[in-house]
Amino acid sequence: MVREDILGGLRLALSKGESLQNAMQSFYNSGYPKEEIEEAARALHKQAIQQPPRQPFQQPVQQTRAIQPQQHMSAANLYKPPIQPNLQTSAPPIIQEQSTQEPIQAVQRSVPVLRPSIHYQNPEQSTMSEEEKESIINRFKQLRTTVQADQSEKVSAYGEYKRPGLDAVTIILIIILIALLGVLAAVFFFKEDLIEFLNKFLD
Repeated sequence: MVREDILGGLRLALSKGESLQNAMQSFYNSGYPKEEIEEAARALHKQAIQQPPRQPFQQPVQQTRAIQPQQHMSAANLYKPPIQPNLQTSAPPIIQEQSTQEPIQAVQRSVPVLRPSIHYQNPEQSTMSEEEKESIINRFKQLRTTVQADQSEKVSAYGEYKRPGLDAVTIILIIILIALLGVLAAVFFFKEDLIEFLNKFLD
């Protein structure tokens, strides 16, 4: 099935003096399917072949018909002023111009104007229902209670923390340290006595 919009666009392009190939390429770049463009081009070609040639301009025939009665006029009528040309003889060019303009206007009407479709969202439709609002509020409350529970558990655990007592190993190490300090103090204060005692013991 030939698309009328593509066929009309090709006719309009040809009437403007563009080539058929450029018109097909422009439709293809616009996003139309290649098969439909080729089908419309074939249909346009068939219509151009089947269209009968226009009849030749009939104005000379009418002029000859207007001249023939003048040849049979009498000599008395020769002195009459010349007959004004009939206004109907100038009518065919206007008819031809109108006939050439009519298919162009028909093609322009048949070619659709592509306008971007903008969908405006109704603000009433975008509002949430009462159930959704209640579910969101409940989730927020649950999240808040869980955070408060975690904080209270941390505070209670910190309050229950007790300082550990002294172990036996720590007590033994403290005693040894005190003993060593006592020995060091005795050596410092009773240095001479210890030297004499060691000399006597070694002798």
